[in-house]
Amino acid sequence: MQNLSIPLADNVFDRIMYNRGPTRDDMKYLRCVYIKFGILDASDKFVIDRAVEFEMDRYEEEQVRPVVTRCAKQDDPSVYERLWQFYQCFSADKSLAG
Repeated sequence: MQNLSIPLADNVFDRIMYNRGPTRDDMKYLRCVYIKFGILDASDKFVIDRAVEFEMDRYEEEQVRPVVTRCAKQDDPSVYERLWQFYQCFSADKSLAG
């Protein structure tokens, strides 16, 4: 988090991972995480297989793949807006509610 100039006291991780009021500004952090884990490629495009793998500790592949595939279909020119739309879509999907 220090590499991103995010104070250690900031709860950005909790906001994003536990859907506790994330902001559009938090998408800058999310982009870095997604690049680090290969979920976004060098052109800031979603790598569906990597995104699915990332979520498989919480969901079964057949449950999460259709949601990731649908939510990753974003065409906004801003990577941060695409991430925001993906996050909102994924978080709101009722099929993943446990």
